[in-house]
Amino acid sequence: MDTAGRSALDDELMEELRRVKNVLIPEKTLLVVPADMGSVAGKEAEEFQRKVGIDGVIVTKMDSSGKGGGALTACARAGVPVYFIGTGEHLDDFEPFDPRRFLGRILGVPDIGALLERAKESGAEEIARQILEGPFDINAFYMQLKATAEMGPLDKIFSMLGLSPPPEVVEEARKKFKKYDAIYKSMTKYERAHPEVLKDPSRIRRIARGSGTSEADVRAFLRDYWRAEKIFRKMRRRKGYIERMLAKGKFPVIR
Repeated sequence: MDTAGRSALDDELMEELRRVKNVLIPEKTLLVVPADMGSVAGKEAEEFQRKVGIDGVIVTKMDSSGKGGGALTACARAGVPVYFIGTGEHLDDFEPFDPRRFLGRILGVPDIGALLERAKESGAEEIARQILEGPFDINAFYMQLKATAEMGPLDKIFSMLGLSPPPEVVEEARKKFKKYDAIYKSMTKYERAHPEVLKDPSRIRRIARGSGTSEADVRAFLRDYWRAEKIFRKMRRRKGYIERMLAKGKFPVIR
């Protein structure tokens, strides 16, 4: 049940809210405040706690305000736990508040736990296991790219890795995946399974025309594939080590 917004200073609206709560008898009562309220959020939480009674707080707009930390601190001082934070406009941007993870992001510390959770939800972890079992052709390379894209918005993935690239870099990565998706779909099944034949310039020209990209884009795709294939060969030699690390819920590091 979502009620209309109101200020704790308006006695008439607060009385209305008390009546609504008495009728609904909710299991939890949560106050939603925007991060740009700063330290005022603590005062609001205190007043709502005193006049209506709340169990926790949701802080929104954490992505657009430098005062997010102030709102969180103020709520803590008010003795009210923060249940969730909103860091954007989409469902993926609404998440349970974890103080350690939040502090880690501010300090630029990789949030490997959250990254593993996203990997499991998107199926990326299972795809990684499948890739270890079979040949690393262009099909496998594309599966890897697609799984990464399905883990969520790229800026969130970068954030979990402790990185804060400029928005234009994130946007460029999105555009690159769209190009690579079109390039992959313009290849024949034989080409995807036998990437060595793509050294033929005529095939590159045909794929570029079919995908609406340039020959330079197709060559960039192939360069990235061959780099990934080189890493894959190293991974295959260390397959036992990787499987042990995945079993422990850790990301193996291959240099």
